[in-house]
Amino acid sequence: MVNTLIPLKRIDEILDNFLGSPWTNSPTWWNGPSLQLVPRADILEGEKEYVIRLDLPGVTHDSLEIGVEDQTLNIKAERECADPEGYKAHRRELPGRVVMKRSFNLGSQIDGEHISAKLDKGVLTLTLPKSEAALPRRIEVQ
Repeated sequence: MVNTLIPLKRIDEILDNFLGSPWTNSPTWWNGPSLQLVPRADILEGEKEYVIRLDLPGVTHDSLEIGVEDQTLNIKAERECADPEGYKAHRRELPGRVVMKRSFNLGSQIDGEHISAKLDKGVLTLTLPKSEAALPRRIEVQ
């Protein structure tokens, strides 16, 4: 077995090509003033409802759009990252604008008219009540 070592300088070049050089404004894989992300989600099921939780760090109520169209729940959030007054960017590793989008197919088990949303400390919590047809029911024996 041949043991080949990659020189440290070569590893730095490989990482700079992937992550961006400390001397450039942006990594090579992020090219432009904005970045689009798909936020991860937890989907929980209760007896009468589903709950979806998404991490949306830095998002405010004003920059959040939630809607239902053709049995699809659409979520879009934007975050602007501006330099504080009196400061100039020395090195920038984050884009100035981040757009986060996610969609969920609701199907017939969700009552789309009564979905509620709450944004607290960068976590969006959506409560999706189950439709009457999807709720368990008990059949009385006569």
